[in-house]
Amino acid sequence: MIKKEGYCTCAVYGNGAIGKQIYEAIRSAGITVLYFMDRSLPYLKGPIPVYRPDEEVPAVDMIIISIVEHEEPVRKLLRRKMDGDIWTITELIRDMQRME
Repeated sequence: MIKKEGYCTCAVYGNGAIGKQIYEAIRSAGITVLYFMDRSLPYLKGPIPVYRPDEEVPAVDMIIISIVEHEEPVRKLLRRKMDGDIWTITELIRDMQRME
């Protein structure tokens, strides 16, 4: 689905276990993941930059919200900052199930 939409760059909101799995899956699909966004920035390290939600971030084609609770407040926050498409992990899973 993501490749079909023509996305080239991505960011992941949430640098926890699910976010890291999304990072690996998206990267293996040939899409460049430019950064993570997470409120717990001081405690996180990773293979790519991690930004707090209140920081300026590079533009991306899409952002995936990897948290499974409180997605809508996060989506609203991100919508005010970004022009790219915003997907939740729940939406991606539903979309994959429809394609089976």
